[in-house]
Amino acid sequence: MTAPKRQLREVFTPGGQPSVTYVSRDHLNLERRVKQAIAKGFSINVVTGATKSGKTVLCNHVLAQSGQSISIEGGQIRSESDFWAQIVHLLDLGRERTRMESGATTGNLSAGGKASIPAVVDFNASSSTGNTRTTQRSITYNVNPQRAALDALVEQNISLLVDDFHYIPSEAQKGIIQALKGAIFKGLTVILLAVPHRAFDPVTVEQEVEGRFQHIEIEPWDTNDLVLIPERGFKALKVKTSDNLNKAICAEGFGNPLLVQEICSDLCIKNEIY
Repeated sequence: MTAPKRQLREVFTPGGQPSVTYVSRDHLNLERRVKQAIAKGFSINVVTGATKSGKTVLCNHVLAQSGQSISIEGGQIRSESDFWAQIVHLLDLGRERTRMESGATTGNLSAGGKASIPAVVDFNASSSTGNTRTTQRSITYNVNPQRAALDALVEQNISLLVDDFHYIPSEAQKGIIQALKGAIFKGLTVILLAVPHRAFDPVTVEQEVEGRFQHIEIEPWDTNDLVLIPERGFKALKVKTSDNLNKAICAEGFGNPLLVQEICSDLCIKNEIY
């Protein structure tokens, strides 16, 4: 049986999550270090590395094997409210909740009466016997985004990944870290991605997290690892290339896996290999 042909965008994924061309760099124990940090728990895990060094790809790959997770882009966050609103949206929590309550009252009240109470939609008598009446009411109230987000993350065991944490304004960082402390104490997995010189931002903005801080640094790529991207990708597309060409592509990528993906993709497109 002939294997189905792969699409170019499934193989070379500049700016996306690779599968065929994912390189784990096992000799550096990167996946193992992230998995160990998650397994240990009860800490803020900060993963750092140069821009486009594969931090996001690595953590997404590990989290996909570890259960449910959601990802927030730091570049889209300008305030604390932005942060919690994004989580509420991703978890589809809604802005309002309704709670039904029932009970019995005594006194000279007529069945079918309806009263207006703040935050209460209806207050209706469903039946009455003598001086006793059964009542039911529907209470609609606004959801606190921060509380709703944290409760859902902890209760549903959903890991939180914040990419480019260093892009979030420092005042917003402080409030976010303070709010996350309690949830981390309850077991929430939090991974923050940042460039190396901003690795200690969480500690800087909130001194109390110093004892709950794990730092994982992503080492630079070397040619032996980078060359696996064109080798695996071109093979999957059934394109024959030479070792010299694959190494030349990596040299043009300047140690950046995203650029290597980009060059390979562009080379295929120019040769009408889709």
